[in-house]
Amino acid sequence: SRITDRGVHRLYEGDPAHTHPFYDLLDIHTDQPLGESGVSRIVPWKRSSSSNDYVVVITDPRPKSLELRNAIKKLCNQGGGIGKDVLQRSVVINADTPAENRRFIKKTFGTAEGGGSTGIASRGMRDGLTILCDENMEWMREYTALGETRFSMNMFVLADGRVQKIARDVDADVICMVVRNAIRALD
Repeated sequence: SRITDRGVHRLYEGDPAHTHPFYDLLDIHTDQPLGESGVSRIVPWKRSSSSNDYVVVITDPRPKSLELRNAIKKLCNQGGGIGKDVLQRSVVINADTPAENRRFIKKTFGTAEGGGSTGIASRGMRDGLTILCDENMEWMREYTALGETRFSMNMFVLADGRVQKIARDVDADVICMVVRNAIRALD
């Protein structure tokens, strides 16, 4: 349930995970909103109501966040990684433009398209970590990922139409461990 604390409606584990904020997120490869087909590719309960699948969402509202960029590198196996299966079920949502995200991917992984051994999802595929843009921070606002006093990186595990796990103020150095522990706790 959402509880008001100093005017902020916080989202808690067990609360409904609404799908409508996903529709307006921008795909970094097309600069277009996800729409129905993109949302059904990312949100497991849109594909099947009996699915026990999940999606890991990592957010950071800070522009060009070095901490989020370091976390992306670690998640994509430049620091232990989380495994291909979990990586394919993971989404990063930030406030940067699609072009800024492509520049970061090209500079870091050598290609703006993702795919291959980069660990970043290529256009229209779930073959790696998916990066989406929330320039107006509507998704982050809906999922209370903006924080009360300062911006920070957060991790959500969503499954069966509910928020299963939340970790707030996540440090990039421990992102892989936080994600693995959250997934392990789902079993």
